Amino acid sequence: MSDNEILVGNNRLYINEDGIMHITIIGATDEAMAGAIIDAALKLEEKIPGKIEVLLDLSKAGTSSPDAITLWKDLIAKGKADKLAMVGLGFLAKSFTCVLLSGSTNLRCFDDEAEALAWFKE
Repeated sequence: MSDNEILVGNNRLYINEDGIMHITIIGATDEAMAGAIIDAALKLEEKIPGKIEVLLDLSKAGTSSPDAITLWKDLIAKGKADKLAMVGLGFLAKSFTCVLLSGSTNLRCFDDEAEALAWFKE
C-alpha cells in the first residue's frame, strides 16, 4: 500500500496521478463506517495542495443508511473537496441518493466514471 492509499475495512481510498481522490465502497455502509471513511478521506486529502475532486464509486456498494448517505456532504463541507461525483448506482438508488443530497451544486450522481471525469474538467 502506498502513501496515497488508505483501506477502511474493505473500502479503498487513493489519490491517482491526476490528483483525483477515488473512494471505492464495498458492501453495506452504516453511519459509523461512512464516518470512518470520511475521516480517512480528510486525512488523505492533506497530501494534495488546494481543492480536490472526489470520485465515489458505489458500483460494489451494498445498502447504505440515509444517515450514511448524507454524510458524504461532509467531504465538501469539512474538507478541500471542490466536487464530489458518485458513480455506479442503480436507477432507484441513484434517484434516492440524489434526492437526499439535493441542494449541493458540487455533488452529482453519474452513470459512469467517464461522465464524472468530464464534469471535473468543467
